[in-house]
Amino acid sequence: MLEVGSLERTERVVLGIDVGGTKVCVGVVTEDGRVLDKQRYPHRNVPVEEWTKELMAQTDALLERCGMRDRIAAVGIGCRGNVDHRSQRLMATTIMKLSPEYDFCQALRSRYGRPVYIDNDVKAVACGEIVFGAGRECGDFVCYNVGTGIAVASVAEGRLIRGRDNNAGEISTDYLPGGRDGEAAPGLEAAASGRGIEDQARALLDAYPDSALAAQGEKLTARDVLAACREGDPLAGKVVRRALYMLAASAVNIGHLLNPERFVFVGGVISDPWFFEQLQGTVEELSRAVGERWDAVLQVSELGIEHAGLLGAASVAFYNMKLNEQNHKEVE
Repeated sequence: MLEVGSLERTERVVLGIDVGGTKVCVGVVTEDGRVLDKQRYPHRNVPVEEWTKELMAQTDALLERCGMRDRIAAVGIGCRGNVDHRSQRLMATTIMKLSPEYDFCQALRSRYGRPVYIDNDVKAVACGEIVFGAGRECGDFVCYNVGTGIAVASVAEGRLIRGRDNNAGEISTDYLPGGRDGEAAPGLEAAASGRGIEDQARALLDAYPDSALAAQGEKLTARDVLAACREGDPLAGKVVRRALYMLAASAVNIGHLLNPERFVFVGGVISDPWFFEQLQGTVEELSRAVGERWDAVLQVSELGIEHAGLLGAASVAFYNMKLNEQNHKEVE
């Protein structure tokens, strides 16, 4: 357990809740990015009332163990789904059964007597970059989440770009015609996400019976496809070339639209160093093809895989608290 005396009395801490598709991670995080204590438990797709009851039991145990219940300033939540940032409600998601009569954020406010802030998973990751990552050095960047799916969060002058319904950056179905092999390409997520790479490879197995990937069958993963591509496998090469083209074209287009200083990438697919290096080269190649020189920084998030989701969730609270303080000063 953390020695509370090791914290400055004025140092703020928040409770972060990272809600993933297979697990939930709850943790206590300081404003300088230290994870004081955390615990994970398996996620269950159950009615929201039951889900919230289990969350509270896990959170109560964590706060009791580390002795921080009276120290938390707010609660921050990152969750897959459609979030109304104005009312701070989760409106739709595939990972729990919601009820229009039950607001689990309000239930947490009542339980802990603290403000509760929620945002979708990619905007939570971007909040993590604003508070603890790239945002400390630049105010204009784009955060790409390339994992099981694909989504983007954009930041301008240190603030999230949300759009009308908080859906700015939901580029998963972006259509980019053509591709490296002259074929009609699928949507961005269908071509370049982890699941998309797997599905594209499986769809081509009959056409490439000699591919090393044929032996994987239903166990085939995006990691297998990337590894096979490095070994010169034709099927894997076709899939990976398409994924690289789609991602790079997307980044170039967003660069034209928003002119960010940096692109920060997170997610399981992009964590492969070889794939990221190929992506950098493809972006530069496409820029040259239209007579331009790519000058934005492309980088993998430095927050690390172990704590990135939790730091993002906690940063939803830190980000919103800072906005509230700034708005209060402007009113004064």
